Amino acid sequence: MRPPAIDRSLCGLSSLPILLVLGAVALLLIFPVQDFDIFWHLANGRAMLDSGHIVNQEIFSFTANGKHFSNHAWLAQIIFFLVFAKFGANGLIAVKVVIAMAIAVCLYSFGRRQGCSPLIASLICLLAFGASLFRYVERPELFSLLFLTLVGALLFLYRSKLVSAKILPLLPIIMVCWDVMHGALYGVIFVGAFMAVESLKALLPGKGGATFPAMGKRELQQLWLWVGLTVVLMLLSPYGLRSYDIFYEFMNNNRMTSMTAEFQPTAFNEQPLFWGMLAVTIVTVFSAGRSLDLTSLSLLILFTGLAVRYVRGIGPFALVAALLLAANLSPLVLAFSANSDRKRWVNGVCLTLLSFGLCYALYYKFSDPPRYDSLGLGISADAFPVGSARFVKSVNLTGNMYNTDRYGGYLAYYLFPERKIFHYNHHILFDALERYVHEPETRAQWQVNYAIIGRSDEWDMFSKDGFVPVYWEPTGAVMLKKTPENQALIQRYEIRYFSPVMPAKEFYALAKNPLVMPVLAKETSDYLAERHDQEKTEILVAMLSNQSILSPDATLALLARAEPYNADNPKLAARLGTLSYQQGLFEQAETYLKRAVTLDPAQIEARFSLAYLCYDQQNFTEAAEHFKKILRLNPRHPDTIYGLGLCFYQLGSKPEAKQFFQQYLELVPDGPWAEQARKFIAQFPVGS
Repeated sequence: MRPPAIDRSLCGLSSLPILLVLGAVALLLIFPVQDFDIFWHLANGRAMLDSGHIVNQEIFSFTANGKHFSNHAWLAQIIFFLVFAKFGANGLIAVKVVIAMAIAVCLYSFGRRQGCSPLIASLICLLAFGASLFRYVERPELFSLLFLTLVGALLFLYRSKLVSAKILPLLPIIMVCWDVMHGALYGVIFVGAFMAVESLKALLPGKGGATFPAMGKRELQQLWLWVGLTVVLMLLSPYGLRSYDIFYEFMNNNRMTSMTAEFQPTAFNEQPLFWGMLAVTIVTVFSAGRSLDLTSLSLLILFTGLAVRYVRGIGPFALVAALLLAANLSPLVLAFSANSDRKRWVNGVCLTLLSFGLCYALYYKFSDPPRYDSLGLGISADAFPVGSARFVKSVNLTGNMYNTDRYGGYLAYYLFPERKIFHYNHHILFDALERYVHEPETRAQWQVNYAIIGRSDEWDMFSKDGFVPVYWEPTGAVMLKKTPENQALIQRYEIRYFSPVMPAKEFYALAKNPLVMPVLAKETSDYLAERHDQEKTEILVAMLSNQSILSPDATLALLARAEPYNADNPKLAARLGTLSYQQGLFEQAETYLKRAVTLDPAQIEARFSLAYLCYDQQNFTEAAEHFKKILRLNPRHPDTIYGLGLCFYQLGSKPEAKQFFQQYLELVPDGPWAEQARKFIAQFPVGS
């Protein structure tokens, strides 16, 4: 039976609500890449394209090398790698947004086909994404969320006779593709429950109810035909149903699984929108009374159980709940809105809720303090050992490497094949971590030469085992074993004073000690040589300004090491430009100084040096323009006023030159250029 459509005049907002929801969802999902799993998937995708065959055994580590696993996500891994190779991290973000938009459009279209108004269908979409937004990260799971939505909508629409049997061939196509994109476990659960209950309803007349009657015999037979074909195709696939034992292992008290946040039970005091959506869905499904849809009830129980038992299950739950809400709300709202007053009331409530949701989305995205999902692009340097990986390659560390579990994927992508990781947080493949941590007597067998760590307990563990820090960043550190072979590297890079989390005032306090300052400056420069950090860059510039301990050449070298990954810092560019100018490196100085004033037009030091550089090149007009721009920022800057006097003198504008020399003397009559200014003035005729 086709559900009766709600009168579209109820809302009268046409497509505006869903456009606003789509915009809000897209905005919420634009944040830097920071999921640890994505780089392991990228590494697999790259390896498959390089080798020409599917990677189904561990290749990135020396602790589990060759161990078999069922790579359900191989096609998604190849897709992600191709996108990343072509468009970088922003390409991955774009893929995520596009998939989310496809899900939202599918949910909205399904709701409209079920008879929901544009406002209600849009509100359901917003609630679904609000409840599960944290699951929308760059990983193959995105394809599971998309395919679950498509399969659920297809089956419900077919049951309601809103689409014909011609659409059923999509079912095996979707499920087989799903199996090689992420593993169609959610699809198996959904289709299995749907078919079991719909078949039961057909066998037990009267169990369907008036609103959701049992499917006709012919329709059910056609559906079973395509479901059967789907099962056969999934059994034929080496990554289909025959390999689903891996999912059982994930949930079978696996030690590492039990330690992973996304496999923990959902606490009642967390994820409030999930619990709210669950309550709304329960009320909606049971409000049908005697017309209760048993199919909706069974799906609700199954996916609620997954979401309550595993935080990871909230993503699929939200989509199934959205489908159930759309299917069950339509007849309820139609029955409630029997007169115009109730229609207006429903319209007002829905409009209020949608407006509040959209406003809260904007508030959440832009309010302080910044969150992990605040607006941004690229790769989050706060989530990965970016500097550590670069340092390992820069100094060419060799031998076996230990790494924090969550960093394994990133290191596999950026250090393989020259170096192999210790482990990665794949809960089936790796067990070396437990032995390494809890059985110290076995550590020697791994022959670890250096470690990339991310936790304080690892720092303590390796310190006790004779390792020293040679690189330290906010997300982790590189620790090198004290051996004769490593002595030269340790002598050069061992960290004595630097800390990436040390406040600026402590840096400056340490820098006052003439014995500490050169070492601290070197360590800060080493840190910045592999990592972008605006604050530490400015601290280094400040430490090396107006000091006489280090020679100009040494100062320039320390600052130049920090430049490659911090070229966007105007203070660094200004200081490099000024030092290069003072050293007679004019072409280099010009490059730095122009970059500095481009980054920050108010950068006085750079502008001043650039003006004198132009003056030395006898480009007096351009030099005067730079001096004038400085005066707009600081009208009483003596050296700039003197410089303008020189420029106008060289240009033959003696009245203007005299005026600036006199102004300089008025400001600093005993200044370093006072005597020279008086000599210039003496050259001018009286009255000129």
